[in-house]
Amino acid sequence: MKSLNKILNLLIMVLVKFLNLLKLLFKNIKYYIKKWFIYQRAYSGNFLWPLALILRRYKLKTISLVAAQFLTSGYILDIGTGPGLFPIEMAKNCPNVRIMGIDIESELLIDGARRAKKNGVDERVSFLKASAECLPFLDNTFDMVISTMSFHQWKNRQTGVNEMRRVLKPGGQAMVLVGKIYLLNYIRYFFDFLTRKSHKIMRKYFETAGFKGIIVKNDSDGLLRTTGIK
Repeated sequence: MKSLNKILNLLIMVLVKFLNLLKLLFKNIKYYIKKWFIYQRAYSGNFLWPLALILRRYKLKTISLVAAQFLTSGYILDIGTGPGLFPIEMAKNCPNVRIMGIDIESELLIDGARRAKKNGVDERVSFLKASAECLPFLDNTFDMVISTMSFHQWKNRQTGVNEMRRVLKPGGQAMVLVGKIYLLNYIRYFFDFLTRKSHKIMRKYFETAGFKGIIVKNDSDGLLRTTGIK
């Protein structure tokens, strides 16, 4: 009888452990499914976002080198940072900069913080949940404000550009990189090489915000780069 009780107790323990493992498995599956759709939303609804993430990592390495030409030390704000790829690359290239990355997706920011720690730059790279249209920073805080491939997802682009200028220090540099295909559509995009409509759109945003020294140009990686000085 005692042997039977021991066997039953052992079976119950095994069953409990199995059910706990099953519960943990379903919890992880639910988490990763949720995370998949968060990343898909962040990458403009692209269901191939893992590939887009890999490609964007290489692009952001180039962009960080471009940004480093404008600023090698100081405090940088990265709007729409996603999983923190740009801040980390920038911190690796410029040891005298500090970078704040903001995004509206908490899960992406958590991944960004993990990635920053893994790359040994977590003391100079930080993350905060916030939107481009309402930056939670005082006026004249940053030496540079940048947005890489998130501008087209802002709810109010003009308000966001206005906010960029507000939080910049006098003489600070703003930079927005966006794919022209997101600013235009169909025939307008096809004929942009003649009409330069995308250039006019971005220039208008920056002029309305009050930026000076505005430059709008096609970047080497196919993006439209707009810069301005406060």
